[in-house]
Amino acid sequence: MEGLAVPIHRLADGRGALRINTPLSRWIMGRAGAFDCIIVHGIWDFCSLGTWRALRDSTVPFFVFTHGMLDPWFKHRRPLRHFVRWFYWLSAGYPILRDAHAVFFLSDDERFRARDTFWLYDCHEFVVRQGVMGIPQGLAESCAETFLSGRPELRGKRLFTVFADPNSIEGLRAVMEAIESLSQRGAWDIRQMRLVIACSDIRAVKDRVESDPSHRAAGASLHWTGPLTDAETWGALRASEVFLRPSSYEICCGRVADALSAGTPVLVATGLAIWKDIVNDGAGLADESTAEGCMRVLEKWMGLPHPDKVAMRARARQCFEERYTHDGAARTLISAIYLLIGVHRDGRWDLRPLKPASELP
Repeated sequence: MEGLAVPIHRLADGRGALRINTPLSRWIMGRAGAFDCIIVHGIWDFCSLGTWRALRDSTVPFFVFTHGMLDPWFKHRRPLRHFVRWFYWLSAGYPILRDAHAVFFLSDDERFRARDTFWLYDCHEFVVRQGVMGIPQGLAESCAETFLSGRPELRGKRLFTVFADPNSIEGLRAVMEAIESLSQRGAWDIRQMRLVIACSDIRAVKDRVESDPSHRAAGASLHWTGPLTDAETWGALRASEVFLRPSSYEICCGRVADALSAGTPVLVATGLAIWKDIVNDGAGLADESTAEGCMRVLEKWMGLPHPDKVAMRARARQCFEERYTHDGAARTLISAIYLLIGVHRDGRWDLRPLKPASELP
């Protein structure tokens, strides 16, 4: 935070599950007029509630990023929590989104799915881009060697990389089951193919996914990296044929965008919010997050001619540059805000294309 060239105002820590911070509303009330607008991140804590209480009678517009918190996945997977949240939704969540100048979503898929979570739903929806920094230019050519130099057993192998954590075990198991089935059919070469599992907390993940004795063939193909440096993380992506993301639900797709920035095609599940963009751009393949879906998408990849795979690597980088850069995300967000507000700070109505962010007044 210290390196940011913008003022940072730190408020007191919140209390309880909702992070209640009563001075927040007073602080916003007293200073709202100094801002063109206010952007709130999230809907299930006091930050959004406190902002709404401060601005509901104000002329200062506020916007809300839901960050996937309205996905119906939670309703089906965690029904008790969803039932409890209904009470908060009626008294706070619904009016916050209703009174917001707009509610920002990161994809059309996220926007459409949000409508199915609560039957009481009314807001001004608007889709903006998501963006990541991407692979640093100085690492693009050398990071693969950095990764492989510390893991000589992977050199010359065909690498398929997946990032794992305790919350992604279900998807990792699906990939391992797919590899087991493919190896039994001779489509997965245990001697040449490796599933690289980038996982900083091996103890919390490894025992849970390798406990099934039916994964014996898959286990022989696994390589657990342990903690990685930034250069090694980028190197794992650059050295891989593909990056796998078998997530049954994911809105903020930073790891997938990172892989695209490294020029690595991605094999993703249709639970990923941006899967349609990836497939339409020819930057990867998609199927269900089940073992059968993982098997199909791996078979599709392995069945592609080599020139098609090379072309897909180029399209992966192009997809990143056109959709998921930080600069692009910032420009579309600023353009969206100007469009939705309709006026600049000096009162001029101006919907023309914006200048670069560095040149904005």
